[in-house]
Amino acid sequence: MLRRHFCSTLPTIQGQQRAEVNPWQVNEALHLKRGDSCRSIYYAVNTQFVKTLAIPERQVIGDAYLKFQLAPRVPAVIAVRSVEEATVLPVSEVTAIPNMPPCMLGLVNRRNRVIWIANLVRLLGMPVLERPRAQYSMVIVKAGSALGLMVDDIEGIVHLPAEALSPPPPQVNPILVPYLKACAVQDDQIVLVLDAEAVLQSSVFQRS
Repeated sequence: MLRRHFCSTLPTIQGQQRAEVNPWQVNEALHLKRGDSCRSIYYAVNTQFVKTLAIPERQVIGDAYLKFQLAPRVPAVIAVRSVEEATVLPVSEVTAIPNMPPCMLGLVNRRNRVIWIANLVRLLGMPVLERPRAQYSMVIVKAGSALGLMVDDIEGIVHLPAEALSPPPPQVNPILVPYLKACAVQDDQIVLVLDAEAVLQSSVFQRS
């Protein structure tokens, strides 16, 4: 009776035949004894099966950052908590405003709210390689106020543990340092960790 119960209750995987089971080995492995109720036996067998198939969740280590290309081959990240939106915006939706600093591309209406759009490379004082665009890759950051930042390309979310962050190395352009929280290394590249508040407090933006 005990043998038939085990053979009928042992779970099977679809498409596979049930292997022959020695009930006394199962008893010993699951710490069962003669006289245990059917409910106890069924619970023990199925619990053990679930434990066997359980796949541990992938552990995510570090804070979440949005990664993008500030310029070609210049990777950067900004903390996800400072990002309101990442999107691709047709150039035609941006209204240019005359007599503004060169970094300011204009205004855009996003969800019934008008915000400024800035070329992040220009805003940070880096040299710019101009090229025709039909659309902007835009990251809207928020730190009290909101500002849209045009970047070269948006890549996605990455996680960086605190120990992966370090002060900017000497090869980082000094004009960028006031806008950085740290740097990291990924795929043998230096990744700039931007400070959203510092970007929004740029003197160039304040004059606009």
